[in-house]
Formats: sequence, C-alpha cells, structure tokens
Amino acid sequence: MSKVDSQKSKVERQKSKVGSRKANVALAAVAALALLASGCDKQSTLHSGLEERQANLVMAALLDAGITCSKAPGEEGTWNVLCSESKFAE
Repeated sequence: MSKVDSQKSKVERQKSKVGSRKANVALAAVAALALLASGCDKQSTLHSGLEERQANLVMAALLDAGITCSKAPGEEGTWNVLCSESKFAE
C-alpha cells in the first residue's frame, strides 16, 4: 500500500467517524425532544369501552374543537379515547 493510499484511507475513516458522530448527536437531540414532549402533558382516558365508530366520532368532535386526542384499544374489542389532562375542562 502506497503512502498516498494510506493517507486516503485514513481520511475516509475520519470522515466516517465525523458522519457517525453527527448522526448520533442528531439522534440524541430527537430523543431528548421526544422525552420533553411526552413529559409535558400526560394523556389520560376521557372515554372508555366504546365501539370503534363511537371512538371515531368522539375523536372527530374533539379534533374539530382543536383538542389533540388519540384512541387506544381497550378491553374485549372496545376502544378508549385519550386526551391531555389539561384539556379535560375544555
């Protein structure tokens, strides 16, 4: 292996390390933001034991009112509608 090839190889390894570091930093930043966002507003069950159509109608009404919500499977084929505890009074 010539001296030039050796230097090129070394430069490529350094570039790879820098790219890997950038990816790790970006991943850590995204993870930190996700943790902050999830800790800011706890989601709790607003309605439970609904048929899927009922859950969809409840969600549609909440979303039309500007309230972020989600649905999750409940017991025995039913659905639960979840929303932020801070939005319960709205």
